[in-house]
Amino acid sequence: WTLDAETGTQTRDANLNRLLGLDPVETTQLFDEFLDHVHPDDRAAVAAAFGESIRERRPLAIEFRVVWPDGTVRWLRDQGDVFGDAAAGGRHMAGACVDVTDRRAAEEAVRASEERLRLVVESATDYAILTLSPGRAGTGWSPGAEATFGWPAAEVVGRSGDELFTPEDRAAGAPEQSLVE
Repeated sequence: WTLDAETGTQTRDANLNRLLGLDPVETTQLFDEFLDHVHPDDRAAVAAAFGESIRERRPLAIEFRVVWPDGTVRWLRDQGDVFGDAAAGGRHMAGACVDVTDRRAAEEAVRASEERLRLVVESATDYAILTLSPGRAGTGWSPGAEATFGWPAAEVVGRSGDELFTPEDRAAGAPEQSLVE
């Protein structure tokens, strides 16, 4: 896409129109028509990002939702740069959009999974659950672990998980054996 910042005229290539759920042909229209395709909750942020990019002559980089004519909602990542200045015939922007809907969905699935795991760990009060980094430092300490061992999380997180074992068990390699998958 290109945008004449002085006139507000935007030229969209076939790919951007396809990403907006439109016929994949090149079109020219006012920038406000592009904003009409942006999800209402994201519209002000997108307009502000374009305006700031033009005013500050900074690269544009923003992710936002668009609503297709059939109601489908997709996520786009838009990146662009500002060229020219008012004295030399006006400022223009040029950029490109890519669909990031699948990545956004995967990130949300990971967040939801992490939240479910957090809820399970926090509700398991009869069992000690300790999470360790690859170097075996404590990274998580459940309420059940606190009840079992009597140590608050602040005393365990960041310390070696090996400290949970007796000196005899450490000498026998119990910490390493407990990490076998």
